[in-house]
Amino acid sequence: MSRGRERAATPEYEPGSPEHRARHHISVFGSGSEEKKYKQTLRTAGEVARSLMLESGFRLVTGGINTGIMRVVAKEAMKIARSQKRRDLIPKAVAPKGLPRWSRTPGKTEVEQTNERTERLINESDGYVVLNGSFGTRGELDYALCDDERARLHKPVVILDESGRHVRFTQRLLNRGLTTMGMLEDVYVVNTPAEAQMVLELYYRKQYGLPIDDALVEILYTLHVRHRLQTPPPQRMPEAGA
Repeated sequence: MSRGRERAATPEYEPGSPEHRARHHISVFGSGSEEKKYKQTLRTAGEVARSLMLESGFRLVTGGINTGIMRVVAKEAMKIARSQKRRDLIPKAVAPKGLPRWSRTPGKTEVEQTNERTERLINESDGYVVLNGSFGTRGELDYALCDDERARLHKPVVILDESGRHVRFTQRLLNRGLTTMGMLEDVYVVNTPAEAQMVLELYYRKQYGLPIDDALVEILYTLHVRHRLQTPPPQRMPEAGA
């Protein structure tokens, strides 16, 4: 069991309380670029941060670089934490040593390698939002979708990518046998930050036995990644003696 889930399994606060919700950590993945083509994605990242913190009270985690989506998410999260005078909402950041553009958030941790950063972000978080990005972001998505421990603990992965590249990437992983429909049980594709917040809020409520609106469960079903994927045909067995 991951350290993040061990933390949540022995709460010191009442489930649903602001203090308990702040112990529920959500990693936000996405491009570190400030290029013009990511202008809309950067706006979306800010909306995601506000929605997850103001509506659900979750603490956010980033990859620790002071550019792109990581910069926007950390900036919005710090603004909210300060306005609410909540130290437990200060965003966390995990990044490899030696990066020239560290996030300025106080809750930062240094690790030796990029793959160690990804592993910690996956293991120590309770859910994930994956925004538009390129190779680095797809590497993080690959780790999340193919991680047995993440799947076993039913940690939700929410894809919010207007380009559709992440869904196509997920289909390729499935076609190559690198992940399975079983491992994708808790993966969703959403169109808005509000839908991302709804998915993660429902998972939080389910985990701690809080009331859940049946109508929202129906919406959750329609957002499942299975509706965007084609199940690959079974591989043919080689002929005897071939």
